[in-house]
Amino acid sequence: MQCVYQANNSLEARMIADMLAMNDIEPVIEGESLQIAAGEVPVIGLVRVNVEDGDAPEALRLVRQYERNRTTGATPAKRHPVLRFIDAVLAAITRCMKAIAGQRRTPPLEK
Repeated sequence: MQCVYQANNSLEARMIADMLAMNDIEPVIEGESLQIAAGEVPVIGLVRVNVEDGDAPEALRLVRQYERNRTTGATPAKRHPVLRFIDAVLAAITRCMKAIAGQRRTPPLEK
């Protein structure tokens, strides 16, 4: 097994895994339970998407294409529908996480 993607969270790992599965590559997600066990503690990068050694070159090509499309700002018309969906979901999650983080303020210590 080879790691082809280190995800920021289990949802991102699931989306990458689904993209690979749609291309006949069987993914295995590792570290997903760490995020659940950690609770409030950030575990970014601990969730990995792995594939069999023989599938790794094609999986890496798909992941690179996904990352390139995300970073180059390819126009939506040129992007695969799954990638557009993943981007929309990740953007929504990011907005929610920022809103939650903005609400968490340490209360002043009582004397």
